[in-house]
This record gives sequence, structure tokens and C-alpha cells, in this order.
Amino acid sequence: MDLPRGAARVLERFLPDTPQGSFRLGWLVATALGLAIILFIPALTGLSASFGGSGHDGYWELANQVIRGHGYVVEPGGPAVVHRPPLVPILFSPLTLLPLAMQRPGLVVLQGLLVGAGCFLLFDLATRIAGRQAARFSVAITLGYPWLYWHAKNPMNVVTQMVCALAIIDLLAREMTEENERSRWYLRAAFLGTAGAAAMATHGSTLLSLFLLLAGVAGIGVVRGRRRWIAVPVVAGCLAALMIAPWTYRNWTVAHRFVPVVSNAGLAYFWGNAHWELNGATNEEELARALQLAGIRGSHTKLTHYCALKDPATDALVDRRMTEHVREDPAWLVKKVALNATEFFVPSVYDLLKWRRCPRLAKMAIMERAGLSVWHLGLWGLALLGLWRNRRPLTRVVPLLAIVACIVALALPYLPFLVSIGHSQYVLSTIPLLALLAGSGLASRTGEDSRRHRERAGEETRRSGWQPTPKGFGRPQSAGLLGARSR
Repeated sequence: MDLPRGAARVLERFLPDTPQGSFRLGWLVATALGLAIILFIPALTGLSASFGGSGHDGYWELANQVIRGHGYVVEPGGPAVVHRPPLVPILFSPLTLLPLAMQRPGLVVLQGLLVGAGCFLLFDLATRIAGRQAARFSVAITLGYPWLYWHAKNPMNVVTQMVCALAIIDLLAREMTEENERSRWYLRAAFLGTAGAAAMATHGSTLLSLFLLLAGVAGIGVVRGRRRWIAVPVVAGCLAALMIAPWTYRNWTVAHRFVPVVSNAGLAYFWGNAHWELNGATNEEELARALQLAGIRGSHTKLTHYCALKDPATDALVDRRMTEHVREDPAWLVKKVALNATEFFVPSVYDLLKWRRCPRLAKMAIMERAGLSVWHLGLWGLALLGLWRNRRPLTRVVPLLAIVACIVALALPYLPFLVSIGHSQYVLSTIPLLALLAGSGLASRTGEDSRRHRERAGEETRRSGWQPTPKGFGRPQSAGLLGARSR
């Protein structure tokens, strides 16, 4: 698939040329469209009229209480919260001091800035991985994702989480493209550790994602004999652990057990089981069913708030029963992981499997899941096309395959639990990376890259030292991403 020449020229003219330009474009577009959504959509359709509450997981309520000195609670005098990480409520808290009519627009402006920061990081990352033209297309494809603006106007953590993920991956790419062994690697380790701690303080899933990403780079460092590629992830991981340790200690004092970032894993696990019973239940009904599957008696309205258990002791009991269930029925876990892996990008699979069992289907939800599924599949199609078009030389495709590995690392922590969250929000952190892959394919046949593609392919092969041999490709003998020898 090639872009028409006219479309390519339009993009050449209007897309940003620098990370700074990408920041400005992302901020302006996200702010403008986010404000348009909150101003016109509720008035015209009645949708998205609510702000905060149970549908937004309590982040706004936590922000209200934190800034007023009531503690990390969702209501004055309420139980201390262990099931939500602290960064986003702290980030939102100053906005709750604004006049009520200005709070939601203020949130849109703030998250518009975060979208701009994400575009800045994406442009820098894509330039290092696939070139400037691919970076321009990557930013355009990301900003073309309609649900990005729906997330930007909601008081939740997904936009911040996307930016943190991009920061981690961009810093890792910077490290692996730095050819000067004597450069200030410890500064990059400090920045990487800080980004990792921020990611963990945004969502608990990034604890595993961060470990996978850092371990992957360190493993490559061992194979390639690059000591710095080992040292930077190790130092960054230790620093991130130290930075999150005060919050872990606070959780210990509240829950009286080791909770590195957040609790509520057990309830999410059984909620995922209830979800795949495929009986057409609402979110409230699935939550009540999850408690039944965990063997907890009582009304879910009394035991839970904002989709999480109130009592730390009950939460610990549900976690133990989750462990027991995994041991007793590992096949069910494997089945759920496979289903969640499909639903993660193709939420319509739930509707297709549920159709015969239960005709009770919400038409609006079906339409949105269908739209998400088509969009994600189309984006994956462009991403695979990008991999195919850049399959040679090897030095060109290996960094793109590393991006695929990053997508897997970001998605994997959700799969044993529940991925059916409003507007497929867990997928948002992977959208810029898919856009990067798609942009690399479009750039390989347009603009500057189209004129120089064949010459560069041969030159990169010679410079990288990857030479054809009877057994494949030989070991690289010169510096480059994933291909530099130890010094």
C-alpha cells in the first residue's frame, strides 16, 4: 500500500519536522479535539456527560482528597486506598481547586500537554529506529487514533501511562544507539530509572513491563558483550525500585503485607473469569459474579468501591484464592490468556463468541467495539506491512522487531486478568509503537526514503558488517543499534 502522491505532498507540508514541532502539534490537536468533545458531545448526544465517579476508577476523587489534606482516600474519613497508584491523582490534584466549570477543560489542557510530550518522544524514538520520514508518519498515525481524544478528556491514568512507556522505550533506544562508551551513561540510567518509577506509580502493570524491557536490554548486552548495555538497565532498575520503595512501605503499613505498587490483582483475575462466562452481564453484574467466584459473600456495593475491594484483608484472601485457582485449573488460565490476547486488540471477539449464548447485547457497545477492532486490525496490517517492507537488510528490521517485543511487554501483564476496560484503554500505550511500525512502511516508499531506499539498504549492510555466509549472516563488526562490537 503506497500513499498517493497528492496525499504524500500534503503530509510533507503539514507534518512536523522536529520533536518540538511534534509536541506543539500533539498538544494543539489533543486540546482542541478534547475540548470539542466535552463541549458538544454531551449536549448533542448525552454521552460523556459524567465526570469522575465509579466509571473513572476514583482517580479524580483521590485527587480531590489528596490536595485537601484528607489523605489517600476517595472520601473524607474513608479507608486508605491501596488499589490505585499515586502519580496521576497527585498530578490531577491542583485542577480540583479550579472552579467546577473549569475543572474538566483544565484536565483536557493538561492531558493535551501529555499527548504533546508523547508525540515528542515518539518522533525522537521513530527517528532513531526508522528515520525522520517514518517519525513524521508515526506522529500523524498516532494523532489519527480517534479514541486518544476520548481518553484525553477522562480523569484516568492511560494518557500518562502512554507517555511513561514511550519515555522508557525512547531512553533504551538512546542507550543502544549511543556509540561513545565513555559518555555519561549514568545520567541516562538516572533518567531511565526515574521514568520507570513514574511508570510504576502510574499503573501496576508497568512493574512487569519495566522488568521485561530492562531484562531484555541487559540480556542483549550479555550476548553482545556490551557492559554498558548491562549496567544501565541494572542501575536504572535499582533506582526505580528505590524511588517506589516509600510507596511500597506505605502500602505495607496500610495492608500489612507486601504490595509493591497496587493491590486488587485477585479481584481482577476473577473478574476476567466472570467476563468470559459470556452471559452478557453488565460491568456491575460481572463484578458481583467475580466475588462469587472468589468465594466472597456479601453485596459488591458494600465490599467494593471504584471497581476494587475496600478491605485489605479481603483483598489478601481473594489473592490467595486466585493462586489456588491457578494451581487447580491452569488450563483455564491458558484459555483466558489466549482470549484476552485476542480481545486486547479485537474487542469484537467477545461479541462474536457471546452472540449465540446471550442475545442481550448493547448496540452502542457493539458498535464501538467493532470500530476499535477494525481500527486496530488496520493498524496491525500497516505495521506488518512496515516489517515486510523493511525486512532487508537485517540491520533495518531488527530494531523494528525490538519494537514488536516492546508491544508484547506492554500487553503481557494484562492477559491473566481482564482487558475489557472502557474504549480498550489498556491498548493505548501500544498505539504509538504500532504507528511507528506502520510509519516505517509508509516512509520506505515515499518522500526522501523512496529515492534513497535501495542505495541505503546496500550501504547499511556493508557498514553493519552483516555479510552473507553459507550459514546466513556473520557477526556485526561495527557500531550500530543491536550490532556494535564490545570495546
